[in-house]
Amino acid sequence: MNTSLDYIGSMIIGGLVVLTVLTLNATITNSAFERSRDLISQESAVNLTKLLEHDLYKAGYRASGSPLVKAESLAVMFAADLNDTGVPDSIRYTVGTSEDLPQSGNPRDLPLYRVVNANSALNVAPGLVKFFFSYIDTGGNEMRYDSLRFSHHRDVVRLIKVQFTMEPSEPIDTLFIPVTVTKMFRPKNLGGW
Repeated sequence: MNTSLDYIGSMIIGGLVVLTVLTLNATITNSAFERSRDLISQESAVNLTKLLEHDLYKAGYRASGSPLVKAESLAVMFAADLNDTGVPDSIRYTVGTSEDLPQSGNPRDLPLYRVVNANSALNVAPGLVKFFFSYIDTGGNEMRYDSLRFSHHRDVVRLIKVQFTMEPSEPIDTLFIPVTVTKMFRPKNLGGW
């Protein structure tokens, strides 16, 4: 009888140990998955920032006339010689709508389209959920978007401020962990102070 109780007790304790190990394994796996998703959002934010730095710092480089063609909250278009060929390119960034990305697991995902010259529009920001441009004039003041419809107002833009938030395309425990970036760009060729 004591031997039977020992077997039953050993089975219960062994079962609890196995259950504890399986729970620990599931927790570690879930944690690694969360870190992976968070890391993807952070890497996407860094990559987008580098691309914007490359393009926006060159705004107006080797361009004649007014380099800023469009300056809106969700779009910017400017001329710049991106590849140092001596011929200015036309660069446009435009924020799309969440309907443009129906396959995404995040209902707030927005595409950020980049178009160089007449090439196809490419979504350069997977996981983007919020994005907008602001424009700062020679006095350091943020400009009103309605005034930027006129080229003589766009000619006094000296800084371009970009704010965006990225999230993973799939939730982590029903939550989307955001990565928010705010960056000021001072293109050297938009005029002097």
